[in-house]
Amino acid sequence: MKFLKFKQQSGQSLIELMVTVGLAAVLLPALLTGFVASRSGRAQAEQRQQALAYMKEGDEAMRVFREAYWPTFSADSSPTAPGTVYKLQQNSGTWQLATGSDPLSGGFTRSITILDVYRNPSTFAIVDSTTPGAVDDPSTKQVTITVTWNKPIPNSSVSTTEYFTRYGNTSTSQNGTLQPAASGGDWCNPVLPPIFQTGLNGTLHAVNVSQAPSGGNVVVFAGAGQSANGNTYANINLNDPSSPTAPSLQSINNGNYTPKIKTNGAFNDTTYGYLATQQHSNQGQGTIVNLSNLQQIATLDLGNSGNGQSIYVMNNFRGSGKNIAFLTDDNKKLYAFDITSLNTTTCTSSSVCHYSPITGSSIVLDGIGLKVIGNTSSTGTFAYVATNSTSNQLDIVNVTTTSSPTITARISVGNSQPGVDVFLDSTRLRAYLVTNKSATLPDFFTIDVNPGDTTPAWYKQILNKYTTTNSMNPSGVVFVSGSKAVIVGTGGTRNYQVVDASPESVPATIISSTSCPAGTSGGLNVSYDIYGITTLFSHANRTYSYIITADSGNEFKVIEGGTGVVGSGDGTYTSSPIDAGHPVAWNYFTGTSDTNLSYQIAIAPAPCSSATYTFSNILTGPIALPGTTYTNPGQCLEYKVINNGSTAKSWTVTFNYSL
Repeated sequence: MKFLKFKQQSGQSLIELMVTVGLAAVLLPALLTGFVASRSGRAQAEQRQQALAYMKEGDEAMRVFREAYWPTFSADSSPTAPGTVYKLQQNSGTWQLATGSDPLSGGFTRSITILDVYRNPSTFAIVDSTTPGAVDDPSTKQVTITVTWNKPIPNSSVSTTEYFTRYGNTSTSQNGTLQPAASGGDWCNPVLPPIFQTGLNGTLHAVNVSQAPSGGNVVVFAGAGQSANGNTYANINLNDPSSPTAPSLQSINNGNYTPKIKTNGAFNDTTYGYLATQQHSNQGQGTIVNLSNLQQIATLDLGNSGNGQSIYVMNNFRGSGKNIAFLTDDNKKLYAFDITSLNTTTCTSSSVCHYSPITGSSIVLDGIGLKVIGNTSSTGTFAYVATNSTSNQLDIVNVTTTSSPTITARISVGNSQPGVDVFLDSTRLRAYLVTNKSATLPDFFTIDVNPGDTTPAWYKQILNKYTTTNSMNPSGVVFVSGSKAVIVGTGGTRNYQVVDASPESVPATIISSTSCPAGTSGGLNVSYDIYGITTLFSHANRTYSYIITADSGNEFKVIEGGTGVVGSGDGTYTSSPIDAGHPVAWNYFTGTSDTNLSYQIAIAPAPCSSATYTFSNILTGPIALPGTTYTNPGQCLEYKVINNGSTAKSWTVTFNYSL
């Protein structure tokens, strides 16, 4: 056997030593760093655990504070970030807030911020405060708790953000039975001669009526539409006597353009008349008239050669103090105008004010908008437009943000006829639409325009329909007390027809021509054309239709309607104030579902017995934040129940609110 022999070489130990030193130079720093990091990491973890404990303590303390002092909790919030910084303090055995950050033992600092929360009024989803149409939700706050420390690692922090809501919900319910409103007439049994009629020195077309909330004269405003002959517009003032005295003419004044033009649409309040007109002589497509002297004081100018078709004005738009006019034209567009300055600017016949559309407010419709109506509900503000499209006769436009409108619904009634007129029941959100006469299909429709009708899923559905008779071609429609619809038109032998529009279903109920009770006429056999209709429930608890006709010498007529009920009641119950004891968030309303019952609410600050209550229509569902005429939360609430039918109705209302 042979053995290997190794021979020791000189310098070998030096090389081994150098290798050992090199390895140590590489490995020892890493080992030492790991050792130090391990020790500091454990220290940082211990600090983080302590910080989390302080954060949890802050969270629990804020919940205690929220439950005990919500009004103070809410008042401490800031509209937007970064917000005021708060610290927690013990006072009389409970937590309270003070301004400033909170130094804690162990080198920690705790800070708390409370921010307002904004929601989409349609979906109630939380959104950024800059989102168009966003509203402050006073019953929800965003709370951020942050704990910071600087050792062993500088600028260390933990934080949590949560949404806090009012603590504790409760409900209150009330019920009763309400008799219908007494009236001097019966919609289903109208009579001739009418209760009032007069000549207008020309054939007018568009018509609107208004009365101040406190009463006084009924103001009817009408404009020429069939031709440019005769007066351009007329202002008719009638008194409002108690039944059975007939209303009498207080004044009638006529106004004219030079040259005379057609007026396609009319609207008025008690101060101004608003006209949608043919464009001419740089007068624009809309005109505003001072009703005290019938002088033109302002124009609405589209900057083109189109013609105005329909006009509607919403004063104090969405509680903003602004007055917004909506105008359609024959280029199939809807526009919005800010005319707020009309009340503060000296606009006269010799110094006419000119308004241009709000930038971005125009939107293309499915057809020419022959009638526009605006309304604000808990889900936003919308324009309802009857178009002459044969495919989509009703467009619903969201105008909550006037500078960026959107079409939320295009509704087809399926008879391939152009839309003519629409009337909105703002209490129940029903649209009543008429189209041109169809040879075989209905031309009157009730449409659910309430986005809250999800059970059953009725939103955008046709709930009933009716085929007008006696060869009448519809020109106008109104929905009146007793759930009746009055349809007027031209070319027939029965140009004033009344139907009971209360039956609703999906698929749509077919309304019979004999829907009015047996023994009533259900309309008027008149062969003169009726060009327009409007209606009013007056301060004297009387209800009328006002019609513009081709009856020469008596073009303007007033026909009294009503439920046919004898008595003196007005069909309305107004509650005593509900006092919650302190400001609360009113969350949800439920009322007995009945086509003849509608509801209104008002919320006001204390003292409840002497508060001023301004009422808004309300449907079963969330109570708006804020309302169009009130601030929510509030301490005091009143409600109204209105019986629009002809028989007594039992009702129950329930209000849910957060303490």
